[in-house]
Amino acid sequence: MKKIYCILLVSVLLHSKIFGQTIDWGFSAGITVAYIQTNAFALTTSNSMTGVKTGFTAGAFACIPITRRFIFQPGLNFVQKGGSPFDGSAGNQRGAILLNYIELPLNLVYKSAGKRGHFIAGGGPCVAFGISGTAKLNQQETDIKFGGNGEFDLKHFDAGANMLIGYELNNGISLLLNINAGLLNVSVIQSEWQNNYFGLRLGYLFSHNSNSINK
Repeated sequence: MKKIYCILLVSVLLHSKIFGQTIDWGFSAGITVAYIQTNAFALTTSNSMTGVKTGFTAGAFACIPITRRFIFQPGLNFVQKGGSPFDGSAGNQRGAILLNYIELPLNLVYKSAGKRGHFIAGGGPCVAFGISGTAKLNQQETDIKFGGNGEFDLKHFDAGANMLIGYELNNGISLLLNINAGLLNVSVIQSEWQNNYFGLRLGYLFSHNSNSINK
């Protein structure tokens, strides 16, 4: 899978260079609302989901034109995921799980034409690497180790499907909502554990060229 991503990225970069396209860069920051899909009954009620955990995200992205309105948009983000476990008997939240990831989304984005800005919609795969985490349950806090073999330890690598929609002004400022659905079981034990989150991001695009999109 890594080889496919590298080949895709190199191909698009060569395409952009050959056809004289300009690669633009930007950054974004915002909040995440995350939850865990799991069958670990210690973390959930009967619906097999934790409550939500609010976190932070920030990163950078590139806009590589493929056609006039379709853009390949890879990024590199710091993303907080996790959830709020439930008390299995009472159904009350009893703590928080916070997971810190470095994430690489590979989105194909469509930008509409407009006088003042562009509607944006797209999606694609993403891969992530866990760097740290904590689990606070019943007032006891435990470090989550990526690559460990404890009850709440997780695998380093995660992958998911990413979808986004938003609006970008001609001055480069954008507001985006993205949905990220986990595709891998990241638990190191038999329990199922998939990370999911919603992200709301405020972004800014440098050296943008809206004229070619509006044609």
